[in-house]
Amino acid sequence: RQVGERIVHRIGQVTVALPRGVVSLAALSVPRRGVRRAALVDSAARLLAFLRAEGCPVSPAFDRFDEAVAQVLDRLVRDGHLEPLGTPDDRVWHVIPEHRLALDFAKNQILHWFAPAGLAACVLRTLPDGPADPEAVREPFERLRALWRREFVWDPDAAPASFADRGLEQLRLHGALDGWNRVIDPVRIGEIYGLFRSLLEGYLAVLCAGAYLPDERLAESIRGDHGARLAAPWLTRPES
Repeated sequence: RQVGERIVHRIGQVTVALPRGVVSLAALSVPRRGVRRAALVDSAARLLAFLRAEGCPVSPAFDRFDEAVAQVLDRLVRDGHLEPLGTPDDRVWHVIPEHRLALDFAKNQILHWFAPAGLAACVLRTLPDGPADPEAVREPFERLRALWRREFVWDPDAAPASFADRGLEQLRLHGALDGWNRVIDPVRIGEIYGLFRSLLEGYLAVLCAGAYLPDERLAESIRGDHGARLAAPWLTRPES
């Protein structure tokens, strides 16, 4: 198992970030189904900077960032994944709910690069406002890491205790936290958290359905009445 995890982890370390993946990250990180073009481009630029800071190999297309993003947006519109609203000077991009899974697939190809920061952001959402003691983050971080053991393969050669600290450091470098682990930019921590919310909601959907359904009917039921589940106030992402 350790050999397998080491192989998968190292494959992930050479996965190239493509423009479609970065734009998908930005489009799915927001809690709304529509996002203004300027906000989308700014988020894509921040997430690309995050990836570069982590050592992720990126596509040469990003040498012309604005052109790369524009081409991806045009392609997503042609494929029916995005709908342009408003005027060209005040464009809003609406992600078609039935097509979010296509963007989610592209997003998930590089989501592992954000895993420490994403889990730390999820944990910080559960803690009181103000400075966060790293010790208070580590235990729930490890519980969440164990829960998502099939979603993310962590470096088997690294000390597990270092992952939570790395996540907090990533959030600080991203400009979301200050040196005392206080949130200083809700937008920046929100976009990282937003990348992982669908995973949280997916697990919650299973827990809620599993409370009254036998295991053999669980998957069938969740797929069959996903429309009704989307009416739940806690289920905000169709891809969940």
